[in-house]
Amino acid sequence: MIFIDCDGVLSNTVGHLLKAVNEVRKAQPYATEEDITNFDFRKCPGLSREEQELCYRRLASPGFAGELSTCGGADAFLEGLRGIGRVVCLTSPMRGASDWVYCRAEWLEARGFSPKDIVQCTDKALLCAAVTDVLIDDAAHNIAEWPGMRVLIDRPWNRAYDGARYNYRTALEHIRYMARFSPLQRRVY
Repeated sequence: MIFIDCDGVLSNTVGHLLKAVNEVRKAQPYATEEDITNFDFRKCPGLSREEQELCYRRLASPGFAGELSTCGGADAFLEGLRGIGRVVCLTSPMRGASDWVYCRAEWLEARGFSPKDIVQCTDKALLCAAVTDVLIDDAAHNIAEWPGMRVLIDRPWNRAYDGARYNYRTALEHIRYMARFSPLQRRVY
């Protein structure tokens, strides 16, 4: 079983937020993904205090989780993963967003996930004991806590992470390679 995160791996959450930030800026220089250096937007020096707060308000706004586009390359990546094994989306709901869980489930179902392959919880470490082959995430803290095979998708906000980071192509190659070994052997790598 392959656990995959949604925000930043499948859904282009940051891109959607940056669109709102740039509408407020109305002038160059526009904010880019490189300005998002931390999951806590209040710790992103490339964003003003007003822009940081706008990101949190936008995240909590009704329907936000259902409006997101897919990250470039994510659809093909997901298709490749499904060729390896069962893919389960392990995603965190947004605090303060009244319809996040419902909208996120609809968004994932529209991308081929069945309801039983969607898990929404804020502490991914709770599922560490699950029989799974790999966790794919863009949050270094989730990867660091995971005892099994893990793949960190390279994003500006995880560049301080000491371990390996992958793009979709190299992640898929790595997972395909590791799928050749038994689950016990995979944990060694």
